Amino acid sequence: MVAWSFLVLRKREPELERPYKVKFGKLVGWAALILSIGLGILYLPGSPSALLWPQEWAIVIAWAVLGGILYYLAKKKLAADADANSISTLER
Repeated sequence: MVAWSFLVLRKREPELERPYKVKFGKLVGWAALILSIGLGILYLPGSPSALLWPQEWAIVIAWAVLGGILYYLAKKKLAADADANSISTLER
């Protein structure tokens, strides 16, 4: 996801100020994306490094569920903060 975002941002906002410059940015982005996908495929069932069922897959699923819960809570908090900011600007 990060590598994909890196490539999209480079394409949509090429003039955006960046505190850290990467030489050969497109090459690095594509290499990171391809290697990330390859690493993910290694852990799918039937591959050489496949995760063991159910122990290791249960850990992966638990982390994914926890990530979903935290994402939902963060989104809810950001929406509440945005509403509070818009109300405070209206009161001025």
